[in-house]
Amino acid sequence: MIESKNYYRSISKEIWTQNNILKKEDIINTNLGECLQDPSKVIMAYISMKDEVNILPCIKDLSSLQIPYTHKDKIGNCQYSEDLVINNMGFMAPERIIISTEEPDIIIIPGRFFDIKGNRIGRGKGFYDRFLTNHLAATFIGISLDQTLIELLPNNRDDVKMDIIVTEKEILNIK
Repeated sequence: MIESKNYYRSISKEIWTQNNILKKEDIINTNLGECLQDPSKVIMAYISMKDEVNILPCIKDLSSLQIPYTHKDKIGNCQYSEDLVINNMGFMAPERIIISTEEPDIIIIPGRFFDIKGNRIGRGKGFYDRFLTNHLAATFIGISLDQTLIELLPNNRDDVKMDIIVTEKEILNIK
């Protein structure tokens, strides 16, 4: 039986603890680094919240790094800078937003749960799904803990599938 998205979000709080994340973060970053070998690619990646894998050590030195910012309940992509502040929605973003003119080739996305078909459950507001529908030419990489990668999740037509899922145990290519 497939449980509801709210069920998975509720049990994710028990899994996405700082202690659990810290044990696996270095290996996840090593695996993610294998996916980011082409220096010519424009990468957009999230800046972690306390209950997400911190991928900054893996991405901060990339030459064309973009990060998300929020504006009027939408995600946009801006240039990365180290002057990060917490915005009105609780996400880290540069204090001074410089909108990116280049389209991202790779977009790295956090999630609460993923399945082996590339489906994702996030925090439930649909920000990333709406953003990703405007960037379908990019490769989508989901970052997860192995214990949140399952056989099948509930999904609907508005959900955007990942192309690759990176955990501490594997790099799962969906395409």
